[in-house]
Amino acid sequence: MSEYAKRLSDNAEIYVGSCEDVYQARWSQREDFVYGRCCCKEGDDGTQEYYYEYDSKPRIDLNTRWRLPFPDEDGTDVGDYGENHAYRDNTYARLTSDVLSEMQGLAQSKGLIQFRDDRSGLLVNVACYHGIKLPEANEDVKYFWNGRGVPLRLSAVKNTEKELRIVVKCTCCRDAWSFPFNEIAPFIVHDEMALRLLKDCQDYWEEKNDTPSNYELSKKVNRTDGKPGLSTVSIFKLSEDSEWTVEVDGEEAVYGEFDLCSAFYKSK
Repeated sequence: MSEYAKRLSDNAEIYVGSCEDVYQARWSQREDFVYGRCCCKEGDDGTQEYYYEYDSKPRIDLNTRWRLPFPDEDGTDVGDYGENHAYRDNTYARLTSDVLSEMQGLAQSKGLIQFRDDRSGLLVNVACYHGIKLPEANEDVKYFWNGRGVPLRLSAVKNTEKELRIVVKCTCCRDAWSFPFNEIAPFIVHDEMALRLLKDCQDYWEEKNDTPSNYELSKKVNRTDGKPGLSTVSIFKLSEDSEWTVEVDGEEAVYGEFDLCSAFYKSK
């Protein structure tokens, strides 16, 4: 069902998504609009007039899927994003190929891809294992990789009872799953997207829980001290009352506000 709303900044009537997919608003914009419901009134002449009645304040439903904070969309108002976030395929949404070997359990939930050959009129349904493995072959059909890709992409964030989870979608069959930040963070290609999701997940955790989170973002980088091997750079927040910390090989490198720490992390 399509969801319509009123944008609070200018009272414009806008489309925000469909059912639990609010792809026209980021999580950070959750209080920038109010939902509307379609109503109908009948005139004395029997004609019907349809209109929207809007909530008096923002409503935030659990398990809603919100638009990812794509850096190239900064400054966009609620309702003005246009393209459905689930189908964006750019650098910010991509995951490394390691996700295919480290998350093989996703193949237990198979989807469906349909192929059509217009010359013969042949229509074929093929099991989709999300790039993790090939479908089972038989004497009539054989399957091969021809430039194996990574069809899994970041798709949305979902607000659950205790945490903000990261939604991953298969771009082939459109199946989707949600994960805690730490489970998907090692596979996020772009530092800026990973850092934005870390900050959103941390803020949400502090709002919903009394215990510290265990969220952490890490990466391997070339050493700068001339020694062989790689260094590990990590960013995290120990508690709600503390500042953010960046460590390099377990030693504190920066301690302070998120913007300061994230800038240092990206510079490595």
